Amino acid sequence: VKTHPQVDLSSSREKNFVDYVIRKRFSIPNGAVCIRREVFDRFRYPESLRVSEDVCLYAWILANYDGCSMKHPAVMVSKHEGSLRHQLEYCAGEWCTEHLPTIAIYC
Repeated sequence: VKTHPQVDLSSSREKNFVDYVIRKRFSIPNGAVCIRREVFDRFRYPESLRVSEDVCLYAWILANYDGCSMKHPAVMVSKHEGSLRHQLEYCAGEWCTEHLPTIAIYC
């Protein structure tokens, strides 16, 4: 079983974004996060993006909202062979071209 060390989020949204996207100081396992419904009123989930769409979502949230972390694990994530994670041949198309430069502005 692989565990991710608990990391206290900063009060700086920019630092949290950079620590997540650039420094990879922490990860956010899919399903191990609670997100207020109102966030999705502002964020359009990239349904056409087939790989790492959760990373785009969490990066955007960290750049635009305050967050907090928990000290103890709250979820167990099972990885399986059919996962598209890290299969970059699927990361192509209009959404990547349009949004990745925008996301990089926060760096």
